[in-house]
Amino acid sequence: MLTKIPGEWCAALMSHSIRNQSKICKEILLLFTAFFLPGMLFGGPGADPLAFEQLEHHLLVLLIALPQIGLIVYLVRLQPQLEPARYGIAPIRPHDPLWALAATVLLLLLLALIAIPLSFLPGSEQALSDGFRWQFRRWEYLPLVVLTSIAVGYREELFFRGYLIGRLQDAGLPQSAALGASTVLFGLGHIYQGAAGVLVTTFVGGVLGVLFIRSRNLHLVALAHALYNVFVLTVGTLLYDLTL
Repeated sequence: MLTKIPGEWCAALMSHSIRNQSKICKEILLLFTAFFLPGMLFGGPGADPLAFEQLEHHLLVLLIALPQIGLIVYLVRLQPQLEPARYGIAPIRPHDPLWALAATVLLLLLLALIAIPLSFLPGSEQALSDGFRWQFRRWEYLPLVVLTSIAVGYREELFFRGYLIGRLQDAGLPQSAALGASTVLFGLGHIYQGAAGVLVTTFVGGVLGVLFIRSRNLHLVALAHALYNVFVLTVGTLLYDLTL
């Protein structure tokens, strides 16, 4: 029986590696194009500042987010060589909500520390006023806001942090490069919020990405993302009303 010489083995391994990388890149591109590219190009269902005061918006968010969450989890579990826990897919633990609350406080503190010096730069006030501003005054919809924020948190964190970072590493990217790519794409996904919105969400994505890499805990970053959204929407509206 003939055996392959070392050079042929290397060529076969390289060919297999290239095919695997191509498969991963196609998978990522298809999911990103289906899930997020339309929103980047035309504005998502939340592009209307008053969207959270509309019942239809919350129903649409749930209709979009829940199947996408299920599809990503299914794709990861469908491939036996992938370990779901590496992508953050694991049962929630009792202390995860507390860690998420702590992560939210840390994120808000870091944003405040950055916002204070940036507020003194020329044109900063105009940039913020030109940015996308959520508004919410129908407090009877607050349970829906919490529910849809959780759905959006899991949808975006599962893709940008859990799935994207893990699959980019599977394709051969260093961890830092995978983190950078996911962070930039996450920021660009909020381009409808203007330049200020892109900068803020890029920073938020970077912080959440670091937290995910250190913990591999999807529930931590998804719930922190949801809490951050609820805080910005409700407290931001109240503060805005006080300044009028």
